[in-house]
Amino acid sequence: TTVPTVQPTAPPTEPPTGQPTRRPTEQPTTVPTVQPTTVPTIEPTAQDCLHTEWSDWGKCSEDCAGGRQTRTRSIEVHPTDDGLECEHTSEERSCNESPCPTPSPTDSPSPPPTNSPTTSPTLKADYTIDGSCISVVSNFETLLVSGEAEEDDLAIAWPLV
Repeated sequence: TTVPTVQPTAPPTEPPTGQPTRRPTEQPTTVPTVQPTTVPTIEPTAQDCLHTEWSDWGKCSEDCAGGRQTRTRSIEVHPTDDGLECEHTSEERSCNESPCPTPSPTDSPSPPPTNSPTTSPTLKADYTIDGSCISVVSNFETLLVSGEAEEDDLAIAWPLV
């Protein structure tokens, strides 16, 4: 019968090489090398640009009739000279493109026009006719005259108003 050993046996290893390896092994070695590599690797390792994730889209600049919104991201790792360059760090898009609603109509219609003259005059003129001062006020429906004027005087003033 075979008797088990008290301690595990070491796996077989190859003796270390005298020169650094040009390419790393596909699987890690079970034992470290005797000394570190003395010369840099022949081919430098390119570092591509790394971005953060995109932010959420920002608030739209308009509530309706078309606005703009943006989102951003940062550069997490800058590339080496031989790595892939960084791409854009902000984006913009259209938003809220629906037309704005028309204002709501008033609750009740405006009152109909009245047949009576308005209380505030729309035109006022002062005239001196034959040495008499008269004032003429008109809203183009009613003519109000103050001062000493004859009916013939009004015929002169009315076309001027």
